[in-house]
Amino acid sequence: MTKRQLEDSLRKQTRNFIEDSVQAPNERVTEESIEESIEKKRNELIKVGTSNGLHSKKAVEVSQQLDQLLNKYDRLLKKKITK
Repeated sequence: MTKRQLEDSLRKQTRNFIEDSVQAPNERVTEESIEESIEKKRNELIKVGTSNGLHSKKAVEVSQQLDQLLNKYDRLLKKKITK
């Protein structure tokens, strides 16, 4: 997978998570801040993937961290929709 393909794929994932705010322990996290976290993690994955390879241990770890952020955001979106 090329860097461009990786970027496009990750952008598609992020676009699927669009509205909501999330709550962290003792503070309210805005939609903007969670999206920033996702964007930072995506950029980290791109850097690690291009320098170490997408199958490297570090790339897999960062990918899993990105997945956790996206899953958390998705759960919160679903929770908001059902309210």
